[in-house]
Amino acid sequence: MIVIVEGMDGTGKTTLVQQLAHRLNVEPRKFVGSLGPSDDYRLVLVKRTKLEISELESSLSKGEPVKRLYDRFPLISEAVYGTVLRGHNCFGGLYYPLRSRLLKLKTVIIYCRPGTDVIQANVQKAPQMSGVLEHFGELLYAYDKLFGELTESPVNSYITVFDYTRDEVGELVNKIRRFYNHG
Repeated sequence: MIVIVEGMDGTGKTTLVQQLAHRLNVEPRKFVGSLGPSDDYRLVLVKRTKLEISELESSLSKGEPVKRLYDRFPLISEAVYGTVLRGHNCFGGLYYPLRSRLLKLKTVIIYCRPGTDVIQANVQKAPQMSGVLEHFGELLYAYDKLFGELTESPVNSYITVFDYTRDEVGELVNKIRRFYNHG
């Protein structure tokens, strides 16, 4: 089971990850937020992402059980934040090949997307990474566009939208379990 929870700041990702971790009995992983925005950080991020995808591929090809729950996955979040805030994502020409490999792994990707007004209110309440408030509309548009592309891609993955103001976590857990038991 590979579950990625994505979305821009203020969408309820971390809360959802905590709830899913408890209900699915899996320890969450977080890539983003520990090293900062330097060039070295971006190189490390690319290396760690490539390694993570390779490890997942290897484990699955050997038939080993995999239980991963990610609070953001750099390949997705960097495609939005890097492009909007820096004009490019750090994966460069590796982005589409790595994305293709990730989507072939029978991955559940949850896009946290409450209403724009809810996200904006949440973003204004808490400290944010530099540029988030100034580029709020662009970031939200980029996430919406990316997830539109992902849902239209022929993949082995299950991609869904979750709005914490109206959707039930229990139903989401049931959808995840059904996907892995029958998908």
